[in-house]
Amino acid sequence: MVKGEKVKQGDLSKYVEGWEPFLTDSGELGFTLPYYKDDGIKTASEWVEALRGSETERDVPAVLEVKFRNLPRSMRDASPRPSLEGDSSLLDDLIAFIKRHVWISEEAYYTVLASWAMDTWVHDFMDISPRLIFFATTRSGKTRALNTLRELSYRGLDLSSPTQAVMYRLVEAVHPTMFIDEYQDLHKDMMPLIGSIFKSGFQFGADVGRCEDDSERSIKFFSVYSPIAIGLKNHEPKEDELNRSIMVRMLTKPSNAAIERVIRKDGARALRGRLHGLRFKVQTGLIDLEPLMKEASALALREVPGQNKSVTLNDRSIEIASALLVPALAMGGPSKDLKINAILSIIASSQEFSDEGLKDSGEGRVFYAIQMTYGCQDELEQIGLNGQKLRDATKMTTRAVAEQFNMDLEEHGDDDRRDKVKTAKVTGMIKSLGFKLKRGTRNQTYFELDGFFSTYALNLRKYGDRGK
Repeated sequence: MVKGEKVKQGDLSKYVEGWEPFLTDSGELGFTLPYYKDDGIKTASEWVEALRGSETERDVPAVLEVKFRNLPRSMRDASPRPSLEGDSSLLDDLIAFIKRHVWISEEAYYTVLASWAMDTWVHDFMDISPRLIFFATTRSGKTRALNTLRELSYRGLDLSSPTQAVMYRLVEAVHPTMFIDEYQDLHKDMMPLIGSIFKSGFQFGADVGRCEDDSERSIKFFSVYSPIAIGLKNHEPKEDELNRSIMVRMLTKPSNAAIERVIRKDGARALRGRLHGLRFKVQTGLIDLEPLMKEASALALREVPGQNKSVTLNDRSIEIASALLVPALAMGGPSKDLKINAILSIIASSQEFSDEGLKDSGEGRVFYAIQMTYGCQDELEQIGLNGQKLRDATKMTTRAVAEQFNMDLEEHGDDDRRDKVKTAKVTGMIKSLGFKLKRGTRNQTYFELDGFFSTYALNLRKYGDRGK
């Protein structure tokens, strides 16, 4: 604010936008206000003094104290007073803190989790908020991992079972970092709600529309862009959850693995103060994330070692890398390159896991049935791109594909339905894969030859050759 500028009574929005609370060692409440740039870190009493003589000298602290009291209880454990000093060791200290409290068999995950925690503090200045999925059996440490990250994250919130109305308003109002343990046990009515936020809230600008009642005027749109981490067991995530996530596969720790059993809240709070300082520097333009995100995306274009072979990251994985690599680029220290490689290797591993989930999705299984059905057709004289003779797809029927699909489900023993999947449902998935169909004789639906081979090739690249 220009010196001497008067703040109009009742018009505080631009002066308090981006506010964040902090608590001094003596317990006094303070606020960071990015509008005031490097002079925007003050306790409530200091703000009263700084604004003395303005029309709102008491309004600003009073309004913010009310906002603070209205936050969920867990968010009132504010950080210490942030600092604008350089903090090049922040990422390393986050890694060390997580290592003290969580055991993970693969070292590279510590860098990923620390980067994710740092990202939560500046997620609203980036385009993507990667999801975390802790996938493990009982007593493998996923709950401890979630609790540890919640202590470090921006406005960490442990979700139990809020109503839909509360959930959407809460996310839009405070954009918390949400943690959900035992995700598989959520009430069936909550699954669509959380699933919608999980998927839509991955990308900045995502809104979800809800109806308050039956009238048109009741339609409201809620911003759901927020970080989220879940823990689950005995239930594999859906493909559209996997491809937005980093998969953290937890194993039961060995008896000689030494970790601190009680999370050091004082250590976590000190780190949150430093993370608050990072957020304030981004808010005030002292740190520009845009060139770092571009550099991260460029780094993600190179081949990355995967579990079984080198992997080229797909578009979704490149988006995830554009966020997770930023902390390493900003403050990776002497081991920056090692941190970058660690993050990319975990992203590649998660992509491979997602690709397997894609193959096991309904569409992936239907395409496998299409492959098997196509392989039984008569050969043509025409040679395909792979040097093999093409087959006559005009004799393929959706009924034959549905029969193959149901036979595969029965053979693998992994379908819990008693009834076979109807041909009409399989036909719908065939259409979703992009194949053209036509009605034929004897009430049969056949594949159109027009565009068949190009569509087949596209799906082959997406789902892979299930015959090998």
